[in-house]
Amino acid sequence: MIASARGDIDLLIELESAKAPHQQDIHAMAEHLLSVGRASEALVWIRKPGSRVLDQDDPLSPAQVSLEARIPGALDDKTAAQNQRWHCFEAKLSPEILREYLKALPGFEDIEAEERALQVALSISAPKTSVWFFLEWSRPDLAAQVVIQNHTHWDGSDWHSLPKLADLLEPHHAAAATILYRALLEDILQRGRSKAYGHGATYLAKLTSLSREADPNLPETMERYETWLLKLHAAHNRKSAFWSRID
Repeated sequence: MIASARGDIDLLIELESAKAPHQQDIHAMAEHLLSVGRASEALVWIRKPGSRVLDQDDPLSPAQVSLEARIPGALDDKTAAQNQRWHCFEAKLSPEILREYLKALPGFEDIEAEERALQVALSISAPKTSVWFFLEWSRPDLAAQVVIQNHTHWDGSDWHSLPKLADLLEPHHAAAATILYRALLEDILQRGRSKAYGHGATYLAKLTSLSREADPNLPETMERYETWLLKLHAAHNRKSAFWSRID
């Protein structure tokens, strides 16, 4: 846009204001105004009904909150900015928003605040969201804890994310990885997903190699490897196309 290239913010406002409300890019305008020190006007724009290009249906989108919290921060309302960030973190467990929140705290307060954030992540009712947060926060030990504490939760049909989660936990958290690999393999066999038998054979091989380390750390209600494998074979002994892949 010519106005943007020329740095003519007033012309940019005029052109954007001439658009229908649903076509106005309120976030881009707020960003432009904030960048030139016109935070009060940025606040007006960010609160306008319009085309919310970041995430119109989710006012707690981390990208949106990240921008919105910078505006009261620029207006010296640090409390409002921090409240916004914390509210977003509690709802989304966004690592990026938590980093912004901790960075804006006075010295040494960040340690206690981080611990409070970790407790929030441990207590939410969405285990997969919590696990991903802990992995992104470089706390695989807490990710594994969530997997184990919610061992009946995992849906083996979630093949988009469970294999990656299991793979990330496998090197140092055998019990957690075992829970996820079992869920994946059991789903494949229960559904008779013959096209996925190759993946299933890989999961079983992983379960075999993990079993010595995993067994002592599994929840009491979960069978140890040998018992689990016997029951799995008994339940699916007719699926020869799968068992023929096992050495």
